[in-house]
Amino acid sequence: MRKFNTVDEWLDWQQTVHPLNIDFKLERILSVYKKLNISKIANKIITVAGTNGKGSTVSFLESVLNEKKYHVGTFTSPHILRYNER
Repeated sequence: MRKFNTVDEWLDWQQTVHPLNIDFKLERILSVYKKLNISKIANKIITVAGTNGKGSTVSFLESVLNEKKYHVGTFTSPHILRYNER
């Protein structure tokens, strides 16, 4: 993995990456999990990722799980247009 010394270096690099060169495999999440040394997560977690339909999918899952009497919490990150807008 490439290392960056500043946020500006990272942002410059982000502007050059073509979407076809991005690794979208979920194994990357496991790598982060191991680096953070997380031994156990107390609750079951469902991560919804992808380009389109995440909000609808989360809403559907929440409805189904609530109907089955599961305690459900959802978090959807806000849409960001620029790296520094928030």
